[in-house]
Amino acid sequence: MSIFGSDDQPDYYRDSGPEETPVPDSNVIDFGSEQDSRPASSPDGNDGKPRRRSRLKWVITGVLIVIAALGVTVWLRYFTPYVEDARMNIYVVNVERRGLIFKTYEAEVISQSALTDTARIYTRQLDMSIEDPRLAGDLQAIQATGKPITVSYKKYYGMLPWRGSSTEIITGIVKK
Repeated sequence: MSIFGSDDQPDYYRDSGPEETPVPDSNVIDFGSEQDSRPASSPDGNDGKPRRRSRLKWVITGVLIVIAALGVTVWLRYFTPYVEDARMNIYVVNVERRGLIFKTYEAEVISQSALTDTARIYTRQLDMSIEDPRLAGDLQAIQATGKPITVSYKKYYGMLPWRGSSTEIITGIVKK
C-alpha cells in the first residue's frame, strides 16, 4: 500500500476505456465533472450568473435621480419667482407689443430713484414685461402723462418667451 491509497483500477486515457465511467474510490476527492464546472447554488442565489438586474436597477435609479434634479432646477429657474410683490416707483417711457411668435407686452420704464439720485449718473432705462393686456392698456394711457406711478412686479431667474423678454414682470399698478 502506498501513501496515496490503493489504486487497483486501470487508467483510461483518450476514450480507450469502457463506456461506463469507473466508480470513484472512497479515498478520491470528487471536484465535480468537467461538464458541470459551475459551482452549486451560491448563498445570494445568482448561481454564477452576472448580476445584470442589480446593475440595471442602479442605472435606472441614477437616470431617474438626474431627471428629477433637472426637473427641479428648471422649475426653480423658470417657474418660481425669487422676488414676489416687489414695488417700484417708475415713469413709463414706452409700452409696446413685441415678438415674432409669442406676442407679449413690453414696457420701457425709468426708475424714479435713478432720476432723483444726484450721486450716480443716469445709466439706463429698465425693460419690464407685462402679463395682462388690460394692465398694458392702463400703462399706455399713463405713458403720455409723465406722472410717476408705483407698480408691483415679480422677478424670475430665467426668461421664457411666452412670458416676455425680461425677467421682471409687472403684475399690477399700486398707485397712480
